[in-house]
Amino acid sequence: MKVCYQPTLATPGDWLECDSADWDQLDKRPKPVGGEDINHAKGYIHRVCIQGMSGSGDHYAVKHLGDDCQLITWTDDFEDEQEHPRWKPTDPKEWWYFAHVIHFRPLAPDPELGGAINTNITRTLFGGKRILEEWKLNGPVKNMDFQPFSKFVKPRTGLVRHGIWVPDELDLLHGSKLSLGDWRNWGQHLEPNELDENGLLKPQHEQGRFAPKQGTITYFQRDTDRASGVHATVDITHENELNSSAGASETEVSSNYTVGTDKLEFLFTTASGQPNDADWPNGAYECQLDITNFDTNITCGLLTLGGSAGHFANVDSGLTTDNETWTQTQAAFGTAGLNLASRTLDPASGAAGDRFECLIAGARSAGCHGNRTFTLRYSSDAFARGPWTPAAGAPRQMDHLAMGHQ
Repeated sequence: MKVCYQPTLATPGDWLECDSADWDQLDKRPKPVGGEDINHAKGYIHRVCIQGMSGSGDHYAVKHLGDDCQLITWTDDFEDEQEHPRWKPTDPKEWWYFAHVIHFRPLAPDPELGGAINTNITRTLFGGKRILEEWKLNGPVKNMDFQPFSKFVKPRTGLVRHGIWVPDELDLLHGSKLSLGDWRNWGQHLEPNELDENGLLKPQHEQGRFAPKQGTITYFQRDTDRASGVHATVDITHENELNSSAGASETEVSSNYTVGTDKLEFLFTTASGQPNDADWPNGAYECQLDITNFDTNITCGLLTLGGSAGHFANVDSGLTTDNETWTQTQAAFGTAGLNLASRTLDPASGAAGDRFECLIAGARSAGCHGNRTFTLRYSSDAFARGPWTPAAGAPRQMDHLAMGHQ
């Protein structure tokens, strides 16, 4: 499987690529002990990206497993843990050690999403006492297991490559050189007609790969701004439209996350008069995120993470207050790819002018120093929908799009 990696250099560049089978052939410098020169010699790793999952740490390894592979990153440097806002001098240093083991499988049809080609990623976090406490403050994470750090088995020496501490300025410079590590760029094993002219997996909704909902109105997430007065902490550039037409695969990057932070990150709201229903029906309310790139220490979703309460909402016509809110039934999202949030309920009656709102929270529980982000893509695969009945004579938007490809 393709692996993207960025060496730590005095003059950094974009991702380099190798096959997971060749990871052990990469240049290697000894484990840092202090005083090393960061120059133009390769051998230290700054970041690794596989299927849109970007990871950093003190140490790195990639295991080749036939068609699959594993990315392993771990941090056992005492100075890193001291940067966490809740670190205490009395904490044993091993309380803050952690390792990510992330298993990647080839992109394949996802039966939960109507056969849409998607990632299939599972994760295990091995953590010390404090790390596990921090992660569990935000609740469970979909497709992620938690284990004590004492159970972590380090990979064989030949696979291990080391990271090295760099000043914040050089960390930012490395980040500024990276192109988007998009999960859709891991479709080399698929038939050529599944990929666009740039080699990216095509939007799946346009291929008719979704679970149609009869009598359902669908809106699409857009990067077009729609100001709202409901949530003052959301950056105004991340207050966006839910629109009746899909985006053209624009991408939008979250704000920066330092260790131990959570935020209300993205807000999507329908236009005035939409969905034009005073008594919202009993049924499924859904929001599918296309998380094109994800740092391994960040989670997100339409649910409460730390002190940030993401949710679905019925919001008043003037966008001044949420009338009723509800959260996704799924655990928080922690993998790149298509992630569907949903809840089935019967909202209270309101006014015909009430609008539909999707508010995404993000959190970073742990990690090395520096800023980390996640990125959303806005195509027909990024949508929100509810069980409202379309106006007489209007096409049911999901059915209409699917029929165009039959």
